[in-house]
Amino acid sequence: MSLPCDIVILAAGRGSRLPGDVPKPLLPLAGEPLIGHVLRAAATLRPRRTVIVTAAKSDALKAFAQTVCPQAEFVTQHPPHGTADAARCGINTLDDDGATLILCADTPLLEAATLRKLHTKASGLALMAFHAHNPQGYGRVLRKNGNIIGIVEEKDASPTVRKITEVFAGALAAPTIWLKQTLRRVRDNNAAGERYLTDLAALAAKQTLPITAVPTNEYEAAGVNTAMDLAAAETMLRQRRTTALLTRGALLIDPLRVDVRGQVRAAAGTIIDVNVVLIGKITLGHGCYIGAHSVLTDCAIGAGTVIEPFCHLHGARIGTNCTIGPYARIRPNTALATKVHVGNFVEIKNSHLAAGTKAGHLSYLGDSDIGNEVNIGAGVITCNYDGKRKHRTVIGNNAFIGSDTQLIAPVRIGKGAFVAAGTTVTKDAPTNHLTMARLPQQSRPLRKTQTVKKSKKKKQFTEGHN
Repeated sequence: MSLPCDIVILAAGRGSRLPGDVPKPLLPLAGEPLIGHVLRAAATLRPRRTVIVTAAKSDALKAFAQTVCPQAEFVTQHPPHGTADAARCGINTLDDDGATLILCADTPLLEAATLRKLHTKASGLALMAFHAHNPQGYGRVLRKNGNIIGIVEEKDASPTVRKITEVFAGALAAPTIWLKQTLRRVRDNNAAGERYLTDLAALAAKQTLPITAVPTNEYEAAGVNTAMDLAAAETMLRQRRTTALLTRGALLIDPLRVDVRGQVRAAAGTIIDVNVVLIGKITLGHGCYIGAHSVLTDCAIGAGTVIEPFCHLHGARIGTNCTIGPYARIRPNTALATKVHVGNFVEIKNSHLAAGTKAGHLSYLGDSDIGNEVNIGAGVITCNYDGKRKHRTVIGNNAFIGSDTQLIAPVRIGKGAFVAAGTTVTKDAPTNHLTMARLPQQSRPLRKTQTVKKSKKKKQFTEGHN
């Protein structure tokens, strides 16, 4: 039986090889900070406690981590003195009866299955390891008669040891009580003058504690230390996520030109065109189509819905068999029922459109409740803001709103109402009535323009240049 599981995440790294002032754990990868990916993978183990070791002045990191893992606890490593010192800071807060996984915040491609294997082997020391094509930068795994006897960091490795291709991938697990006792014994007598977490392997071998290598691959073990590493991780994560979509039956016109920056669930038969960006939590129904160059953030798209190219949707719930775009913008808290049509250059915000409603061109619908089978003409605007407060517009079923109409909220348009083009509506429009508010058309003669005679000199000058 596996020991109860706790997690320690090392997040005090300074990221000195990365540009900018953003702490390394908060660097963005596929729309989320690096540590967010690690926290989500760790959460699949349902740990009793999750402890994050941070550097001093890490308020932003703590605030973000709690959005992903509200029960996360934090300890500060100050001053920094290596990975073993950071692990000791975190593990000293835990109970002795469990097993602890020690993970790094800058290895965002960890997979839940590998973490589970680490936990099941944590009655001894379990090390995540792999055979690298290019082992440069990794700690080399030393073996004798097939048994692991230590790990040597590259700075301390001899030329012979550097030829070893089996390397430590940055994550390990062991009984918590053993880690507490042993991390105190790690010293800093090495080239970097730091206390290495990798020294645990040699100490375990001396104590004859069983050591197991849990296999992984270069993809999963990839750490982020440079801008190039971050770009490579973005590419690898995109490939992982697009492959998952293809496996589940979605059709991606070109998987290399789709960015999946969140948790996307796509039903079989979904078609995603090129240069689409999917951010946050996305659900795509059976047979829907997402057109080229569209950006979707935290949206649910119903079956059979077509989103034409160049649309931006954020926080929207779109029903079945709708048509959106091209060049439409749908903002948060918007819900469209079935068979709604939203055309080009229409913007909708915080509104509800019932079944069969159409807004074809160049309109703004904000803070609105719109009924069934309503026709919204070109250039219609709901004037929802009076300079201090937002107000709602309510439009009843089967109403017709003529082109270039302004609806000054708060206002209600009754069922079956017909609002004439060019009307500015300031009062409620009654059910089944024609409402219009504009000046009577007038025609007046134009004033004749004065003809100015050119001077003789001017005329000669002009003729001389023909």
